Amino acid sequence: MVWVDRDGKEEQLSSRPMAFRNPEISPSGDRIAVTVGAPGEADIWVYDLARDTLARLTFDGGYQPTWRDDEQIIYSHPNSGQTHSVASKRANGMGEISTFGAQTGVILSSNYSASGHLTGISNDNLVVLPRDASESVSTLLETQSRELQPRLSRRRTMAGLHIR
Repeated sequence: MVWVDRDGKEEQLSSRPMAFRNPEISPSGDRIAVTVGAPGEADIWVYDLARDTLARLTFDGGYQPTWRDDEQIIYSHPNSGQTHSVASKRANGMGEISTFGAQTGVILSSNYSASGHLTGISNDNLVVLPRDASESVSTLLETQSRELQPRLSRRRTMAGLHIR
């Protein structure tokens, strides 16, 4: 894994020969959640920039990590076959993985609603994911079109969608 600054200077972050994909920098910029491994066999790892350490977060599969805005939780998709769902795990590695959204087939995005909830796509609609598994997925925008790759404006007042 290589860090490239704005001037194009490269710095190798991990000398371990691993298949790194989908890096997601934490909101504070001090850690990187990353998918490591081949598709279908990957897990989520967290690289701490200050400590120069790489720690495995999941052991039962995961891909496409996304930080929660408070950096306490990392969301990802579990490697669970055909059904899209969302897994959440404490960023420090403690506790169990919580999985939700399987019944609605949620696909993660890395954008947040004004309330600080992560957004995603479910049944071709823009949805807001719960902050934990005790809440349910709620619809933010429902249309007759097929929405993909949602992006919210910086002020989170407008949604931009790739519609097919």
